[in-house]
Amino acid sequence: MNVQIHPSYFRKIVSSEPFSLMLDVAATSGSITHKAYICLAIAHFAKLLPAAVSPALEAEINRRFVMSPVCVAGGDK
Repeated sequence: MNVQIHPSYFRKIVSSEPFSLMLDVAATSGSITHKAYICLAIAHFAKLLPAAVSPALEAEINRRFVMSPVCVAGGDK
């Protein structure tokens, strides 16, 4: 069975203080370790499997990476 986190619930979680900061760090650093840690933390918080959170998390990190000042200013990243 393919279970995914509801988009509005995911938005509520990632807009909260600790998760928002963690996502900003993961988007800027690009570290796989940061992504895995945040995936596990959100999955634990939402009481879901990490596989249910991973696609939404990847999309959010990509969205934040594109909106980062380095990308907007035309930097290297």
